[in-house]
Amino acid sequence: PHTPPPDGWHIAGCPVNGPALAARDSLLGLAWFTRAEDRPRVQLLLSRDGGQTFGPPLLLDEDKPQGRVDLVFNEKGNAVASWMSITAEEEATIFLAEVSPEGRLLRRSPVTTTSPARSSGFPVLKKWKDGYLLARTVVAEGSTTVSTALLKW
Repeated sequence: PHTPPPDGWHIAGCPVNGPALAARDSLLGLAWFTRAEDRPRVQLLLSRDGGQTFGPPLLLDEDKPQGRVDLVFNEKGNAVASWMSITAEEEATIFLAEVSPEGRLLRRSPVTTTSPARSSGFPVLKKWKDGYLLARTVVAEGSTTVSTALLKW
């Protein structure tokens, strides 16, 4: 595979809000959070030739995204990305977006809420049978628990 084009974000530190990669046959997807040009957003790049070339970046969210992305491919070859976005003072929403191999946004919707605190960790998305398994950390009254949900999305 080849390195995708840079987005111009430079960070003076150790970024913990890194990208997510997924592959299925010759399909390769890269979802990431960036603050390039001081504009927070979540983007997706897709390759249909194993990473030799990439289509243009697809903007998934620029309305207060927090990042914490994950990415899977479904049985149709569509990429499904998850990420967190700040939706209230003490609340974040986990979103899902499905994108065709050609780079068309097929659907995008909120699926659940969570804490925006760093202790809420990074939600994990996996393809599971006819849905998606979402695992997330729930922060409540000083304690944390792991919550899982099967999304028929």
